Amino acid sequence: MTGPGLGKIPLSCSVELVLDNEKMNIEAEVHIHVRGWSKAFVTT
Repeated sequence: MTGPGLGKIPLSCSVELVLDNEKMNIEAEVHIHVRGWSKAFVTT
């Protein structure tokens, strides 16, 4: 995960993680990568 950058649109949202019927709100920065804008690679 590389975070903000050229060709990425930041979103204002909330993230909810659900595990074994337990819901947790977590802090996260969310960005949409615009395909073709930059030569970005997805790493794991």
